[in-house]
Amino acid sequence: MLNTILLILGLICFILATIGVNARRINLIALGLAFWILTVLI
Repeated sequence: MLNTILLILGLICFILATIGVNARRINLIALGLAFWILTVLI
């Protein structure tokens, strides 16, 4: 369950980075990768 939530959050971060939300794009990509790696580790 936690893995699924983290994976969805990572996907949302990647989508926001590709759309070009006003947040720093590199930070959104890094956050998405961090969520993805966290799901692998858990």
